[in-house]
Amino acid sequence: MTDSYYCFSYKLKGTDKYNTFLCGKYAAEHFLDLLKHPKIPMFNPLSSATFTSGQISFGTGIGSKSSQRNQWHSVAEQLHTAINLLIVCWDAVPGKALLEIKEKVERYKYKEPFPSQIKGINTIISRDSKKRTLQQMIAELRGNGNSIRNFHFNHLNDILANENETSYYE
Repeated sequence: MTDSYYCFSYKLKGTDKYNTFLCGKYAAEHFLDLLKHPKIPMFNPLSSATFTSGQISFGTGIGSKSSQRNQWHSVAEQLHTAINLLIVCWDAVPGKALLEIKEKVERYKYKEPFPSQIKGINTIISRDSKKRTLQQMIAELRGNGNSIRNFHFNHLNDILANENETSYYE
């Protein structure tokens, strides 16, 4: 692995145990080919957005039910981005709670996530060992010479405000 890799998560059959493994880009793409699974967009905080609201993928027709399910809901997209950034900032394999929410957001990307999922990730961020918000973590990465683009979590902040919760996204 050099500069691009995939982090796969899996659940052990018949248990509630989750685990992860990392693969370099080429090995991961070969693995996806063997599974006959479509390519997965890579998350790259250094370049243009990986996901775009309203994006149609897998060659589906516009307006079909299938194409609607391949479009990212704007709130789901922000939550997914926040999860990926947290993994990058902490440079750690995500834990079970983070993986479960990430998997549900990816599976139902065309729907607004439940407030409990947004609050769950917010709580995980609040447990940062240095007591930083996600934006502070991103700023710290920028301070280390990384050219990281700007991210906004206005939809997540609005939902937390409606729930009278303090946001750790901004």
